[in-house]
Amino acid sequence: MGPRPGDRAPTRPWVGSGQPDRGGPAWAKGAVQHEREYRLSFQTTTEKAAALKAWVLQQHPHDVPQWIVGPIVEASEEYLAWAVQETTAQ
Repeated sequence: MGPRPGDRAPTRPWVGSGQPDRGGPAWAKGAVQHEREYRLSFQTTTEKAAALKAWVLQQHPHDVPQWIVGPIVEASEEYLAWAVQETTAQ
């Protein structure tokens, strides 16, 4: 099996994890497309989000990649501490 989208992302110091998930048919360019897709989910800090976005847009093969950022509504203090630790360069 060759490299998959997201395989290199976890080695970046500004991202905690990326999880590929095979997608299905999608509407694009006026028709249903049957290309293999991956949905990636990243966890990072607000300070590192711009660098993550630049990296994703550079790597993405689509003309208009989907980029959605959502706020943390609720998370445990332990998880937030882990995210900061994992996204801080050692």
